[in-house]
Amino acid sequence: MIALDPTVWGLLVVGAFVGAAFQGMVGFGLAFTVVPLLAVVEPLAIPTVPLLLTLPMVVGNMIADLAHIDLRGSGLIVAGRVPGTLIGAGLLLIVRPEVLGIVVACALLASVLIGVREAPALTDRNRLAAGLASGIMGTAAGLGGPPVSMVYRGQPAAVFRATVSTALLAGIALSMAAVVVLDRGSQQHVLLSLALVPAAVLGLAVSRKWGRNVSGRRLQQFVLGLGGVAALATITQAVVNL
Repeated sequence: MIALDPTVWGLLVVGAFVGAAFQGMVGFGLAFTVVPLLAVVEPLAIPTVPLLLTLPMVVGNMIADLAHIDLRGSGLIVAGRVPGTLIGAGLLLIVRPEVLGIVVACALLASVLIGVREAPALTDRNRLAAGLASGIMGTAAGLGGPPVSMVYRGQPAAVFRATVSTALLAGIALSMAAVVVLDRGSQQHVLLSLALVPAAVLGLAVSRKWGRNVSGRRLQQFVLGLGGVAALATITQAVVNL
C-alpha cells in the first residue's frame, strides 16, 4: 500500500468516517472530506479511491430500497453519464497531476453550488443533464454524487436512495472502466481504498443509528460549508505547488 505519513493516514481515516456519516444522513459528504486530502497528498489516487470507497455505501442503499427504484429515471441518468464519463476521461488524460488539485477544487465548488440550489423539475432533460455532469465530475474528480442527488432531492427518501444509488453504481463502473483504460489506477490505490472502507462503513452505521436526531437541513448547510472551505483550501494548495 502507499506509504503515507501517520498524520495523513489518520486524517484520511477520520475523513472517511466523518464523510460517510454525513453521506448517510444528508446524501453527500464523503468526497468533501476525502477528495481534498487526496488532491494534496496523492493526486493520482483520484478518482480510484473515492469511487471505490463510495461503492459499499451505494450498494447498501440500493439493496435496502430496491423496491422503490425509478428505473426510467435511473436509466436516463446512466445514459447521460456515458458521454460525461468520456469527457471526464479526457480531462484525466490531458490534466497534469500537479494541476489536478485545481480541477478537484472546481468540482468541489460546483458540488457546493449544486447543493444550495433548489431541486429542479424531475424531467427527462434534467435527468440526462445530471448524468452528464455526474460522469464528468465523477471520472475527473471522484465527485459524481451531487448532480444526481440534486435532481432527486425532492422525491421520497426511499425513491431517492434507490434511484440515486443504482445510477451511481452504474456510473462508478463506467468511471472505473475509464480509469483502467487510461491506466490511471494502481494496485496500491485499490489497497488504500480497501483500508479505508472499515472507517466508511462505521461512519455509515453511526449515521443510521443517530442520524434521525440531527436536523437534516442544518447538517446539510454545514456539510456544504465544509465543502466550500475544502475547495478553497485545495485550490490554494494547488496554486502554491505549481
